Amino acid sequence: MPNQLPDLEVLALFDARLRQVPRDPIALAAAARLATRQLRQARSVGDRDAELRLRGYLGTAYRILGRWRAASGHLRAAYSLARAANSPAAEVVALIRLGEVDRCRDAFPSAEACFREALAKCRADSRLGVYEDFALQHLGKCLLDMGCHAEALSCLDAALHLRTAKGDAALIASTEAALNLARRSGPYATD
Repeated sequence: MPNQLPDLEVLALFDARLRQVPRDPIALAAAARLATRQLRQARSVGDRDAELRLRGYLGTAYRILGRWRAASGHLRAAYSLARAANSPAAEVVALIRLGEVDRCRDAFPSAEACFREALAKCRADSRLGVYEDFALQHLGKCLLDMGCHAEALSCLDAALHLRTAKGDAALIASTEAALNLARRSGPYATD
């Protein structure tokens, strides 16, 4: 049985632009090395489910570490695995993660395209509705980075509505933080 991987949320924190950065770069790099070993093992035995999960983990870890090429490579592989497995939910998750890599490296057009594709998939398939708030939140932050404040606020308001209905306090707080940033940085900011 593989070693339990550390929770990436514990190893990261958000900067002023709401991008995850390492809280502990050494521990995060160690977690990526452990996940890489597990990925090799999963691939050697043909465990596609574990490979998909580990590629998503590694893509996220490398994004937080600022290693864009490695992050994108793992997430593109995760997307391909999800498509091959006919897993629309895993496709949406991989698209959102891939878009976040592009947003964090300031490649906004490709980030926006990933988030819009994920959002369209969520809206086209009711089984994927559980991810709509994530797609909206990430799209909203991308639009904010692009200076599209009105559309960013619209996406973030819609995400907050969905998250309030879910009743998840952590998700609500995350969206409220994004809305606060949008209101502070928009064309009508007061402070």
